[in-house]
Amino acid sequence: MISLNNRIRGSRLFPAARDAYRKVFRRAHVRYMRDMADFYGQFWSHRGTVFDVGANQGEYSEMFASRGARVIAIEPNPGYADRLAAISVNHNILPVMHAIGAEPGKAVLNICSTPGYSTLLSTDSDWIAGSPDYAEVAWTGVAEVEINTIDQVARKFGLPDFIKIDIEGFELSALQGMTFDPRYLSFEFGARRRDLGIECLRNMGARGYTFRPITGRDAKFVTDKWMDESDAIAWLSGFTTEQAEYGDMFCRSPATTP
Repeated sequence: MISLNNRIRGSRLFPAARDAYRKVFRRAHVRYMRDMADFYGQFWSHRGTVFDVGANQGEYSEMFASRGARVIAIEPNPGYADRLAAISVNHNILPVMHAIGAEPGKAVLNICSTPGYSTLLSTDSDWIAGSPDYAEVAWTGVAEVEINTIDQVARKFGLPDFIKIDIEGFELSALQGMTFDPRYLSFEFGARRRDLGIECLRNMGARGYTFRPITGRDAKFVTDKWMDESDAIAWLSGFTTEQAEYGDMFCRSPATTP
């Protein structure tokens, strides 16, 4: 059942009231989200389909929808079901409450006090233990979740124009469950888990994709042009925590017209 707070958020009047509040009191955030929406909007046409894999509380899903996308918001954390259901009232967003992996099944989700850090991987992973981002977090519980593949989602909802994958170290497993080639895709990489990012590059490079990264959450590419697999691996191999803790690697299909 949707909580009172999320009922308010899901009302038809809420978006206008929230936007008015942000324009007055959170102007920097409004500018940032507008810049992000403009950047991401280049990866689909109006009413194109976007898979938001690791939707969390739906901030990116809302941003994608604001640029005309039909968004399939995929999130395994049951704590966000009400929130995603609420925002879908006023946006072209369809929440899908399960995880994404290489094959169907079930897994244990480790739930973190910082929402975006919840993960299907062990909380003892070296990259988690070594990151200052995790220094103050607490692991608050676990939940058994269903795993489906990107292929299954595409069969049910149609092929996407763009896929965003941000699932805390499970990105390679998600790619392994995808046999079709979307026009554009992004996956999160980390300075403390470069090997995983390199394996993702090899997976997409074998399909003929080219690559451009952003670092942190900056809405701009940090390379002048799209790179082939070998150049992208060389770039990521040199990526360090002095540049950022993480970033997103954008992948362009060879079938996409530059």
